[in-house]
This record gives sequence, structure tokens and C-alpha cells, in this order.
Amino acid sequence: MPFERFLKDMEIIARLDDEPNDVGGLNAGELKEKFDEAGQAVKSYVNQTLLPGLEHAGAAGDIGATPFGKVTGTSVQEQLRQISGSVEQVALGQIPDGSIGADKLADGSIGPEKLADHSIGPDKLVGALRSYYVRFEAEDWTGEELRIPQEVHRLPTALTILARTLHMQVHRSARDYAQGQVEEAKTKFVAAQAAALAANSAKAGTYPVAGDGHVMLSWEQVQYYLLEGVLAPDQTARDKAAQLGFDWQGVETCRVDSPASLDQLLSAAYLPALGGSMAALDGLWSLECLQGLRFRAAVAGKVGEGKKYDLFGRMSGSTWGVYESQVRLDGESGELILSAPQPYAGELLVIVSPGVG
Repeated sequence: MPFERFLKDMEIIARLDDEPNDVGGLNAGELKEKFDEAGQAVKSYVNQTLLPGLEHAGAAGDIGATPFGKVTGTSVQEQLRQISGSVEQVALGQIPDGSIGADKLADGSIGPEKLADHSIGPDKLVGALRSYYVRFEAEDWTGEELRIPQEVHRLPTALTILARTLHMQVHRSARDYAQGQVEEAKTKFVAAQAAALAANSAKAGTYPVAGDGHVMLSWEQVQYYLLEGVLAPDQTARDKAAQLGFDWQGVETCRVDSPASLDQLLSAAYLPALGGSMAALDGLWSLECLQGLRFRAAVAGKVGEGKKYDLFGRMSGSTWGVYESQVRLDGESGELILSAPQPYAGELLVIVSPGVG
């Protein structure tokens, strides 16, 4: 969560009476304490709030950073994660996209031993084969179709599709809230605040509490609850966001500014979470809040999963794909069209028959 700011009123001496001993009734010792009060407040904030916040394991995620080069993260933690991933790719000898051409695929030049570490995948081979690979998000769809123009996929539409591999990113299957989902999201939002208050009742200090009594939750904690109904500690929720792929807080899809901050909404949800009036939350809650704060709703998907086990009962492999999805090349418009009953996030590899189109 963002670092807690120092908000104490420091006009301590200025607010005293002109004659603090006679009018205010302060004795000498109390007057001295007034002069020390500001320094003590700063000392307490630095030692008990600021330094623990900076020393916390997740502090790097709250420190802003300017993107540079191909490092697009806007926090120190995100930039370190991206740099670490690049270093790991170099250490594993992985091959940059588009660097494998037909000359690299001459007979015998790539054998099983070259593919053993799986560093050459479908996305590395698309430059040499008549194929197209894309990763897509639910919001890329229009209705029940994802249409990719011919100038993007560059496949000869006169040829037939020989093979396709279609994966659904199970945990990233989410899209922006629509008007019909606003009330359902509000119910879940209040439930998240109620769950946090209950956790604090069971064990004091489980979650940080603001001056008005509401529990201060991070964006990742709220999004994790909206998607899966799980309330977790802040760092756990951040780890889940990276692991399951719902770390899209900085991704703007609707270009909407929220009329209220997350903390304002959490504060307004305090009374409803205790069974009280919804008036304050109703006055703030809207579709613009959900979309502006980059919250997203889960999308139901039909996923088939297959597992393989060895003779000793140990799982040796697990694969999954999407049911009820169709892929075709439109000969008239030239578009590559993926259709399904509901939009979802995933990846698609299409290979067409050899030839010139």
C-alpha cells in the first residue's frame, strides 16, 4: 500500500494563548513539553511509520520509478522484476523473437538437443513458417469475435489452416465492468471490508485501520477479492497478482477517470460492512469508479484440461485448451477470426499450408 503520510497539525506553539501560563493554565513543565511536541511527533513518525514502511518487503512496489528503454514498470519492484526476467532469458540462452529465419532451419541444423530446454517455442518460429502467433485480452474482442486484420496477421487468406493451438489464460480471464455488474461489484466490495473487519476482530492488527475505523486495503487485495472472493494480506495479494496475471492496475482500457479514490470507497463501505446505512457508498459508487480504478470482473470460460501420470502416480504433464472456440480465415475481408460464446484472454498460433497466397 502507499506510504502513510505525516498529517499531524504542527502549529503547536502558534495555537497557544499569548500568555500560556496565566490564560492557558500551563505550568513550566507543560509549556516545555509543547515546545518538544513537534520534534517528538516527527521522531515517532520516522521511527514507527516511515522506516518500517521502507524496510517492509513490499516497499519497493510503492516507490515510483520512471520507465526507461524496454523497462516499462512504474515502480522499483516492477522494474526489478522486468530486469530480472531479461537477465534470466540471457542466462538461459533464449532466442529473441524473429531471429530464426529459414536459413536457421536448414536440415539437421536444429535437432532434439537444441529444443530440450524449450527455449525455441512457436512464437520464435513464426518468422520462418507461414504462421501467426498472438496473445490477446478479453477487451480486444468485439461481441463474440476477435478479428485480426490481414495486414496484421499477414497470412495468405487463399490457403487453408493446417493447425492451430489455442490456449485460454485461465486466471487472466477478466474484462472491464459493465453497467449491469455495478451492483454485484458493490456487494463484493462491502464484503471485502466486512471480511477485513472480522479478521481484525479475531486478531487485532491483521489489517491496517484508518482513523474513522475502516480497513485500508490495497488495490491488489480488493481486485483479488472481486475476482475470487479471497481476502489476503497485502504482499500475498501482490504475489498473486503477479502469479495469476491480474496485475493490470496500470493498464488503461476505458480511458475513464474515477470520481473517487479507493480509500474513499473503503471509508464509505465501513458502515455497510457493519450492517449500517449504504447512503455514503451509494453516493460514490458508479461504473466510472470501477473502470477508472482499473478494477475488472471475472469472465466465465469453458476450459478443457488433460493430465498425464506415470506408473508411480506422479503427474508427468498437464495441458489445457478452450472449448466452443472456432478459428477461420475470412477469404473476403482477409481477417483472421476467433469466435466463442464469451470473450476471454489467451494466445493463438495458426499455421497455414505451404504455398504462395
